[in-house]
Amino acid sequence: MSYSMYQQPAFPQLYQSTAQTSQPAQQTQSQPQQQTSSYAGYAAPQQAASTPTPQAHSVPGPGQGQVVQVPPREDAVGNVAHIAVTGCTHSTVGGIVRGNFTANGQNHGRPTYKKDTQVNGLDVQLYYWDDRDGPNFCGWWFGPKVGGDQVWAYHPSSSAGTPPRTGWKVPYDGPPDPTFVITPSQPPSQATGATPQAPGQAAQAQAQQPNANAAASQQSQQQAAQALQQQYAAYTQQLQQQQAAYMQHYAQQAEQLKAQQEQMQQQMLAAQQKAMAMAAMKSKQEEMKAKQQAEMKRKAEEHQRIMEERKKQADEQRAAMKIRQYMQKVRLSTEENLAQHHQELADVMKEELIKCGTGAPKVKEECDQAVEQAKTRIQAMKEAKRREDESSLTGNSTVSAEKPRHSVTAPRLHVGVVVVPQQIAWVVERLGRFHKILDPGLHFLVPVADRIAYAHSLKEEAIPIPNQQAITKDNVTISIDGVLYLKVVDAYQASYGVHDPTFAVTQLAQTSMRSEIGKMTLDRTFEERDAMNHAIVQAVNAAAHSWGIEVLRYEIRDIIPPTSIKQAMEMEAEAERRRRAEVLQSEGDRQSEVNLAEGKMQAAMRQARGDAEAIRERAKATAEGIRMISSAIAESKKGEQAASLRVAEQWVSAWKEMAKKSNTLIVPANAGDASGMIATATSIMKQLGQLSEDSPAVTDFPPADGSKSTFGKEYLEGGDSAKQD
Repeated sequence: MSYSMYQQPAFPQLYQSTAQTSQPAQQTQSQPQQQTSSYAGYAAPQQAASTPTPQAHSVPGPGQGQVVQVPPREDAVGNVAHIAVTGCTHSTVGGIVRGNFTANGQNHGRPTYKKDTQVNGLDVQLYYWDDRDGPNFCGWWFGPKVGGDQVWAYHPSSSAGTPPRTGWKVPYDGPPDPTFVITPSQPPSQATGATPQAPGQAAQAQAQQPNANAAASQQSQQQAAQALQQQYAAYTQQLQQQQAAYMQHYAQQAEQLKAQQEQMQQQMLAAQQKAMAMAAMKSKQEEMKAKQQAEMKRKAEEHQRIMEERKKQADEQRAAMKIRQYMQKVRLSTEENLAQHHQELADVMKEELIKCGTGAPKVKEECDQAVEQAKTRIQAMKEAKRREDESSLTGNSTVSAEKPRHSVTAPRLHVGVVVVPQQIAWVVERLGRFHKILDPGLHFLVPVADRIAYAHSLKEEAIPIPNQQAITKDNVTISIDGVLYLKVVDAYQASYGVHDPTFAVTQLAQTSMRSEIGKMTLDRTFEERDAMNHAIVQAVNAAAHSWGIEVLRYEIRDIIPPTSIKQAMEMEAEAERRRRAEVLQSEGDRQSEVNLAEGKMQAAMRQARGDAEAIRERAKATAEGIRMISSAIAESKKGEQAASLRVAEQWVSAWKEMAKKSNTLIVPANAGDASGMIATATSIMKQLGQLSEDSPAVTDFPPADGSKSTFGKEYLEGGDSAKQD
């Protein structure tokens, strides 16, 4: 709420209008029953038992002598200068608002009233507030000040030109109090009954004594004039008090307004800073959001690329696996079905080799090797069969071991005496049935009945396991090969337990290797080779024991991951090495910064020590110079005059230096009086000398050689001698 300025009522105009109502007795005789009160702004018939009826009149306005006419309403008290508040059931508010009120200016175009007496040191104001702060604040209010935050009663009427009679809410947000009533009242002068009775008594005296009308009229006029003068003086004093109180209140309001303005400025500044911070934060958030979106897009593209590469690798591995299946059939082909299997392999390669991608040359090379191995094996078997047939015809037949490449042979036909080489075991059958096993050395057999059926080498053999595809636990397809080390420990089981023990052990090693690879992730596959080798050996030995073969060990030769995995591993290794390099670089930078800081600290310490030593030496030199000057002044009779001359020369030299530059300096008013300055300096030096004699606390500058200084004493003695001279 804004506080409207209090305007002093135009009391002189009211005084003149009231004085005009007090006419000579001729006018009072014409209407004796309608003689009005002498109080300005209020009229009532002079009847003892009657109640004063308020009339519409002017309320003091904001300008000097200005009068605002407010039209009365049926539910309002009307344009009266005095009102009375009665009722109010509220225990606290009732004691505050009940009483007589007097017109006290206006606010927002409507009159304001102030209680004649204060309550607990507070004024009680009745004022009107418009809807500038909202419809909820529009209406008539009781409060300690106009527009204040504290209120006691409220009336929501916005159409009443003067205070409403009833319908007041106590408190302001409570229900209406029917006992709360505002009525017009008489002024304090009429309440005493002294002034109103004077005109009535004069009228009665005029009616009873016609001869005394003129004297009574003159007396009544004098009394009315005196009463008006007293009222005017009292009213003027009251206005002065109110004006002083208002000025004090206005000063407080101005201070509060200034504080509010400063607070609003601070709030606006804080709001601007907050807005700037919010804008900066929003910009930063947008930048971070853009970075996140770019990072997400990059990750999505990277993920899509990886998925495409994985899909491509899966297709390549699937095609290579299909080709290797037909390749294995070619390896195991016989002379009768080799051509058919070779043609099937060629058809599959024509269809699937293009899907192998970068691995196509390697797959083609494996296919060529498989075909060559099959042809070589079939050719060797044909050659062995041919030699066997020739031996059977010539009677010099030999039997070889299961694997021709080891060249372990034994004669099929013999003359009864055979010699078995070292680390070789021959299996002898008699009449088609197992007879015995021949150890190394000389043995005698029954010709024709005994036949050497099998020959086995008891040496340890290294069998290469061909390259094959395997899938790890984390779904990475790798190529892996190895070497299997075994030897025959039971020639009987190796001969009759399985058809081809070497081939059986090789296939078992491959399946066991795939099984072990599927139990591990790619990283563990590289880390736990020994564990895989041991597991494969145990798995193969469990089945090969019944074949007369013992697997000694298994060694994985190469583990070849896909190209993309290789690239990822290389990137990971590169990132790790880069991290180590950055850590080492940061450690080096930190150590360098520490060394630089320590060097700066030591340099600063040495610089400080040097400065301190320089200051100390400069002080010693200054003390020595002062001592020498003081000695010279003390020894010479005219030393003081010489010192004064030296000071004057320095004074002139200083002014000469100052005159070379345009400087703004503060100098004494008598700066050009060199003699006065010298006299002043000399007197100061003498006073200091006297103080040094009187005070034992004053010490001299220590001499450079450590001896006791006599500067003060010699100077004072020189000064005394100069004074005597």
